Amino acid sequence: AAYKFFGKSIETVECNSFKETCDKLEKNEADFVVMAIENSIAGSLLPNYTLIRDYGFSVFGEVYLPIQLHLMALPGVKFEDIKVVTSHPIAIRQCIDFFYDYPHIKIVESNDTAACAKRIQEEKLTDTMAIANNLAAELYGLNILERRVESNKKNYTRFLIL
Repeated sequence: AAYKFFGKSIETVECNSFKETCDKLEKNEADFVVMAIENSIAGSLLPNYTLIRDYGFSVFGEVYLPIQLHLMALPGVKFEDIKVVTSHPIAIRQCIDFFYDYPHIKIVESNDTAACAKRIQEEKLTDTMAIANNLAAELYGLNILERRVESNKKNYTRFLIL
């Protein structure tokens, strides 16, 4: 969403929570925050509306992105090697139908889709895959094992620029 709104020449700052992004903006450690606010499957992210109100931020712009979620793992890892899938709870909810056919795969919630991909790469996890987008696979050198695992192929997320 940040690249779509601002272009690819920006520097992004990784945060572990939406509250942390708001703290960075408030302390002038970031110029803008890009915050997911609603999704066509998961609905409104009510805690994020509360953060915007509590911090008193103004909305600078908005971006709608089609959500295309993929399963990714280290190069050489096969789908049958996977025991764990990890991602943000909203991304998991958007893909849950896919996993009905794989009850042996443990689903683990985490704080961020891209951070899950990064962790797989950094810790060389050969039994784990992440649910994330193409950019995360590219950034962390992961192979996509299954493409477009989201339940609704017309899934969009609305992001606010604060």
